Amino acid sequence: MEPTLSKEKEELFERIRIDFLFSNPFLSVLALSLPTVFKENYNALFETDGYSIYIDSTKFDIYSFEEIQYQYAHVLLHIVLKHPSRVNKRDYKLWNLASDIVINLILYHLSSVGEMPRDEILDKRMDGLCVEEVYARLEQEGAGKKSEGTEQKLDLIEAETSGAKEELMDSTIVQALSVARGQGELPSSMLEEIDTIIKPDSNFSDIFLEYLETTLLDRTSSYNKPNRRFIHQNIYLPGLENATEKLKIYIALDCSASIDSELYKKFLGTIKGVCGDYFDYDITVLPFDSKVLTEHIVKFKLYENDDEALYHIPKGNGGTNINSVIDYLSQTEIDRDTLLVVLSDGRFTIERVIDMKMLFLISVERNMNKLEKYGKVIRFSL
Repeated sequence: MEPTLSKEKEELFERIRIDFLFSNPFLSVLALSLPTVFKENYNALFETDGYSIYIDSTKFDIYSFEEIQYQYAHVLLHIVLKHPSRVNKRDYKLWNLASDIVINLILYHLSSVGEMPRDEILDKRMDGLCVEEVYARLEQEGAGKKSEGTEQKLDLIEAETSGAKEELMDSTIVQALSVARGQGELPSSMLEEIDTIIKPDSNFSDIFLEYLETTLLDRTSSYNKPNRRFIHQNIYLPGLENATEKLKIYIALDCSASIDSELYKKFLGTIKGVCGDYFDYDITVLPFDSKVLTEHIVKFKLYENDDEALYHIPKGNGGTNINSVIDYLSQTEIDRDTLLVVLSDGRFTIERVIDMKMLFLISVERNMNKLEKYGKVIRFSL
């Protein structure tokens, strides 16, 4: 038999929803739309897997009404920002901590959301950062090691993503956002992040091919340069004329950013697949943090077998200095058709320029505008 709320607690819970209806319609739309399940949670009054809210009715007596109201708003924002599904292969407890810090800073700037309980963390140093940035900062500070042996509130449940549930959730968030924009009640930085999260991921293969076509290729198709994709099937289709016989690509890999090795491998596969259809190519991966990690530089060419070292991401020592990459390339034989692809969160400043084409694949949207004067900038979900 599933646990239920007593009449008194059910009335308290409904009172919270009604309060949101008048004080924070954004949260009210979410609260009225999301499935609620009553069950015993390990150490949190509210938990979520990103699609439903799980409530432990036995923990109501631990907190005041205002604290319960706050925690309800807290778990709703976890769902809005899709924290359970964005963890990837990061440390679960540290990700939960980073997510809590982000949510508490958002609620700090909102009114009528109750009172923050003593077991929540408010770290104002992290104000304005997204959860990936907070996670990276905590990791550098060794926050995970510090929390070992201590009890940490865990309100995120790891769950498999579901296309149907995801689509339904996005429509609910869009509905709530339309209300929020009319009321002007949410921070603009949060609205921008929500917009970015609920937009479907761009097909990077198509974007990258379009970039090559507009910058390095003539749009004239020709059998003189057949499309390589189908040659192994003895099918010869025209390819695009290219401006250079061999494409030289340098990939600046930011080792201080949170880049998952599997996604990085997929990224390299896409680069190789797109380039292989039209070019002979040389690709050089330049890992960097505060400097270029020369001992980890990897080079490969068309038709070469994959080397395990190609997909290895060395551990950075902190800092992001893109100018060290520019200095390195300034001493290398390059030309105007050489392409530099920067894979990073974009938290750096360019102090020197170089005469080559630059493509920035940035994981944090608000870091994109400052780079547009140097080259093409694409938001790429890492």
